[in-house]
Amino acid sequence: MSKKEYVSKIEFGIVYILFGFVLLFQYSRAFSSDELYLFIELMLAYVWTAGLFIFGKIQWDTNLFEPITMITVIYEGIFVVKPIIDLRAHHMTEHGISVLNGGPKATLLFVIGYTVFFIFYYTPHRKMLYGGRPVVKRRTENFSFPSRWLPWLYGAWFVVYILCIYCMFTQGLSLRYIFSFGTEGVRTIDDSSTALLFLSNFGITLITLWLMILEYSRNGFVKILTALLCVVYLLMRNARWLMLVFVVAPITLFYLKKEKQPNLFWVLLIGIGGLTIFAWMQGNRAILASGGAMQGWGIGGFTLEKLIAPLESDLSTYRTFYSMVERFPAQYSFMLGKTFLYVFILFIPRALWAGKPDNPVRDMIEHSLNKRARVSGTAVANIGEYYANFGVLGIIFFMWLLGWITSSLKYYVFESDDRSSLRNVMYSILYPLFFQWIARGNFSGNFYMTIFAFLPLIIIVLLQSRKHEA
Repeated sequence: MSKKEYVSKIEFGIVYILFGFVLLFQYSRAFSSDELYLFIELMLAYVWTAGLFIFGKIQWDTNLFEPITMITVIYEGIFVVKPIIDLRAHHMTEHGISVLNGGPKATLLFVIGYTVFFIFYYTPHRKMLYGGRPVVKRRTENFSFPSRWLPWLYGAWFVVYILCIYCMFTQGLSLRYIFSFGTEGVRTIDDSSTALLFLSNFGITLITLWLMILEYSRNGFVKILTALLCVVYLLMRNARWLMLVFVVAPITLFYLKKEKQPNLFWVLLIGIGGLTIFAWMQGNRAILASGGAMQGWGIGGFTLEKLIAPLESDLSTYRTFYSMVERFPAQYSFMLGKTFLYVFILFIPRALWAGKPDNPVRDMIEHSLNKRARVSGTAVANIGEYYANFGVLGIIFFMWLLGWITSSLKYYVFESDDRSSLRNVMYSILYPLFFQWIARGNFSGNFYMTIFAFLPLIIIVLLQSRKHEA
């Protein structure tokens, strides 16, 4: 073991212990007996699940950009950190429904699911890596992006950008409104205009094409121009998950190419610093909207709750799961795969099928909470979708499948001989997409999100295969 690897493992251990104390200090004497019981279970869940991840880091030197890193961070945020913060604030309700009583069962199911995922993430990897002689890394570049393809790449980006802007037109945003960041022009809200909403899927395609331009083009002007236009679109669309991909993907690509990983403490400091700025801006949003001047942190000062406020809607999906475990199957029968089978219907645009049935995920949300939750777009983490369809067995099976798929992906990206730049681009896009796959259980939507993300790469692979056949 090198000194750098040893220090990295020590850093992860220190962060694990220190953050455990931060969570422990969220304890309040005002807790009721039910709240105290859930708090203790949440702390034990952190010790076990985060402890498993630290064990994996120490035993197998987990890379910061491995799938399990992103997945673990998301799960800890949703099922440990946010519930503890909401317990302290006595905010265990969702759309007027108390979800506290479902907490113990839901937390136990999360622990079971994560444990299954962890076991099957590392077991195949350990067999491949340690079952015989050590793996010898002989990295070879097997893909070269032809310079003659660059005009086609620029053209594809431009066409996709036009489709993305046109989709915003259909949602009532004028061109002037978009490119002035809302200071001029008009925006007409029309919730019934959904016929061409499928064009919004090209938002992730746009980012993939931009990342390819960043990787393969040597034209600095084109790189800057496409980046700025992407920022305009992402800010006006206000899709945080797309912005996450836009920011994280090039960072991931940089470290994959260098075959290195950043210092953990720098990552945490930069991440917390950026989150602090976003939280402060959000805290002053209402003040600025009323014409006032920016202020400090307000009543109560700076707290952990205010720090993660920008992620409120994404981390609060645990509440739906808490309510879900009380209603399925006590009040509603398991859905038996309906949300997964919708993948064969979702791809048909409403412009071609006006009477297309609604996504069963909305039924799942309504049964878990109420109609108001259905209308507002409330979500649930992927474990919730597994449970609503097949119960505990669904969680065990699909978390095993998640472990197996991500383990294979880890081997392909970090251990195989393939050093293709195209592979690096693919994984750099997929790595931040794990956020959507984990935080929001909507298999059909996430499936097509991933297809649209890989669309340019799929076309290139097909062109390459035809070239080899010729």
